[in-house]
Amino acid sequence: MLLRHRFLLFLAFFGFFGLQLFLPSSHSQGANTSVLLNGTSAYVDVPYNANLNITGALTIEAWVKTSSTAFQQVVERGDWWQNQMSYELTLSESKVRLDIMQSNGTYAAVVGNTAMSLNAWHHIAGVYDGSQMRVYLDGVLNGTAAATMAPGNNATGLRIGKSSFLYYPNYFTGYIDEVRVSNAALYSSNFTPSVHLTATSTTKGLWKFDGQTANDSSSSSANGSLQGSATYSTDVPTGPNTAPTISLNDPQNNTNFAAGANGTGWSEGVGVLL
Repeated sequence: MLLRHRFLLFLAFFGFFGLQLFLPSSHSQGANTSVLLNGTSAYVDVPYNANLNITGALTIEAWVKTSSTAFQQVVERGDWWQNQMSYELTLSESKVRLDIMQSNGTYAAVVGNTAMSLNAWHHIAGVYDGSQMRVYLDGVLNGTAAATMAPGNNATGLRIGKSSFLYYPNYFTGYIDEVRVSNAALYSSNFTPSVHLTATSTTKGLWKFDGQTANDSSSSSANGSLQGSATYSTDVPTGPNTAPTISLNDPQNNTNFAAGANGTGWSEGVGVLL
């Protein structure tokens, strides 16, 4: 009977994990890439696209990994020289910052309370709902501010990893991945960030950088291009790896075994269990 239980558990694990080898994956490891920016000349340029001219509720989010505590640009839409600004998501001394802007000197801002750890992937997000600005670090609310200023209405482009201000471009140092801009306040409470963001009806720009391309994965076709010495990297954010829940039922004695559990007198695990 003991050998029967072992054999059934072995078949269940082999069937589950063996099947995964032959099932197609929507996120191939070979195609999953981020963009690497050197902090001095590299960024992603997205020319003007009307769908990114958001003048109401807004969410900007991205995955970032940096070794620098300097003020760094993650996403900016606007043009300092034309004095036409809209919105930006930055890191200020490793804290998430969101700015809603009309011009160079007319803006509302909120800065998070927590400095994120360096050399590790973090999800950052800035949300504006028309009356409040919120910033999130790894899905946790990290700062709020009252605001009613709408993003500026203009025909400017968007940059990832660089400011349009010539004298203070605030280049980003490190990796950026899964950048999404939405014309809705997506988050109102804590959430679990996805490492593979998808486009919805509110998505106006989504740059995943998978397959070594800066093309937009939303319906806006707001395709970007790498500038300076920007390159692609296989260093990407990863999500939690949760083991599947599997149970077996022996039809002879109706005894149930959860995966990884021992039956009566079972002192060692099945060979496939570690």
